Amino acid sequence: MKGKCYYCNEKLSERTVKKHVKGCKVRKEKIGKSIASSKKTKGQYILSILPQYGSKEYSLYIAIDIDLTLKNLDSFLRDIWLECCGHLSSFIIDDINYDSSIEDEFELFPQTETMDFKLRQVISVGDKFKYDYDFGSTTALKLEVIDEYVVGENYSQIEILSRNDEIQNFCANCNQKAKYFDYEEEKYYCGDCIDEDGDMVDEFEYTNSPRDGVCGYVGDRDTEKQYLPGNKFKIKKTKTKGRKDIVPFIENDELEIDDFKGDFASFLDIAMDDMNSEVGYKAKKLLNRLKRGQFTHDLRKLLECEIKDELLKTTSMLNITRVSKFNKGQLIEKLLEVYEEKITKALYLIDSERYEFLKRIMENQGHISFEDDKFTSNPEYFLECGFVFATMREDGIYLIMPNETINAIKSIDNVEYRKILAKNTEIIKLMCGMTYNYGVLFMGDFIKMLNNYIDYSLDETDIYAVVVSGADYCDGYMLQGNIASSIMVPLEEAINIINTRDNISSDRDFCIIKKAELLEAASEEYLIENKIGMRLKKYLENNWEIEETQIEMIIINLYDDIQENEREEVLDNIIGALGDISENDLQKLLVEINSFINNTRLWRLKGYTFNELNSEDNNNSTPKIGRNDLCICGSGKKYKKCCGSKVIQLF
Repeated sequence: MKGKCYYCNEKLSERTVKKHVKGCKVRKEKIGKSIASSKKTKGQYILSILPQYGSKEYSLYIAIDIDLTLKNLDSFLRDIWLECCGHLSSFIIDDINYDSSIEDEFELFPQTETMDFKLRQVISVGDKFKYDYDFGSTTALKLEVIDEYVVGENYSQIEILSRNDEIQNFCANCNQKAKYFDYEEEKYYCGDCIDEDGDMVDEFEYTNSPRDGVCGYVGDRDTEKQYLPGNKFKIKKTKTKGRKDIVPFIENDELEIDDFKGDFASFLDIAMDDMNSEVGYKAKKLLNRLKRGQFTHDLRKLLECEIKDELLKTTSMLNITRVSKFNKGQLIEKLLEVYEEKITKALYLIDSERYEFLKRIMENQGHISFEDDKFTSNPEYFLECGFVFATMREDGIYLIMPNETINAIKSIDNVEYRKILAKNTEIIKLMCGMTYNYGVLFMGDFIKMLNNYIDYSLDETDIYAVVVSGADYCDGYMLQGNIASSIMVPLEEAINIINTRDNISSDRDFCIIKKAELLEAASEEYLIENKIGMRLKKYLENNWEIEETQIEMIIINLYDDIQENEREEVLDNIIGALGDISENDLQKLLVEINSFINNTRLWRLKGYTFNELNSEDNNNSTPKIGRNDLCICGSGKKYKKCCGSKVIQLF
């Protein structure tokens, strides 16, 4: 994330924004003046507001009166980021849902509350909570109360303290700056590449919301003006409710499965216990879908239980085009017409992990319980593709497979198909490994380097289709047009990494990394469990009183810091953060940190490590660095004044 402080205009990053908004000197001076000139004071919270899932490029930090209500905060979020069609919304705080409407026909949970509560009644400093807008095509946010302070009584009731810079989108075909969005394909295009005859194509002027590209949402630069620092915007007072009225959604954490008597809310709590928190939270949003579902393998009946948005998503995932103007009935007929053909094609693009899950369902009479010990961590993917459908009955919550999917799996389950699965798995893992080590890759570069690792030929179109399918399912990499990037690379940083790499590594090809290392890097635990990560972890465990989870976070943050900043700045940050420490302990720690830095593959160096570039055994394309040469970290300083000086200090 890159953004700025709306008080002092200082440029901020994901790493610095929280600290800055709490301590901005310009803002503190204005608050001091407001208190001095007021007879009374009032309390305010600072809230951080981020997307719950996906990209880290969006962020909002706001100040808001503690006596305003959840409804007021809901209105602000709609104004700035979300409003498109007046959808319902809900805050989730301590397992209690506060909904924008609790009429019977829309109620999502029993005992759901309204938003007529003052913020200070339901949240305090340190609290983290969630917010959903639109229960069809949901935009999910996570919020945190990071500070509380006092201001003058006439100070702005809500104001934006910091926001990310405007997002730049790039054409899915040519990577030039995009001007249009195709809602049917869910892709951005430039003026030269857009299909002017497309059914659902819009030109956009401003994109700066996690709602962009969803349900026809269109952002507006001017909406933030009424919330800028020093604004005089007055918020109408609304009715409020007492804290005593709140009834928790989860009433009994100890309820066992044998006690289940048909109360869906209680059973949903049980079903989520064995799933990680993120999947559990997502699963709660499936409630309406589950209520509509039927326990049947008849495709037509299953499709009839879906709403239009869900059917449109399935047609998109199965690459069924020209259906955006269809009504629900037409979508069902179209899917019935092409379903088995499209689902079979989709099966030829998946990897072994997805196939084994689908086969498990097929062999279990076409259904699987949410409580199955082999249940997937990503049920949304299988639902969106139309491989399965969600439903419930008295004994539990299930994914149901239609007969057409069962028949398709049975028809292709042979030796030749297993070979295809193995190739797909290898390609997806190699993409995960390459994006981990190179940060960002054009698809053309990936396909070119792929020849170094595979002994079979594949059409480029097939490779791209497999990579797209992998991006939809796995968490290792993202795909935007022809640009693939590591999940650890913020989308807005992808182009910056490419430009920086071209500036300092243009005369160097990508480092050729051993295949085994690339495949290992596809593991979610690789950053911690690889050789250099384990060495640093072991040192910290043996020499510092730090819990294992904290050590792992230190390693992750250090890795991010190395990729983003020069070595000198990384070391200075560490030294500054340590405070009072003996010289001996400091030198031992810095030796280990320096070893980690020297052996980490850097995105800006096309996957090379500092050790590889400095090694005399390296190929001739990389000359030995002299003391007066420009430093290879890209700072623009001489080596002796930059990383070289740190090496001298350390050793």
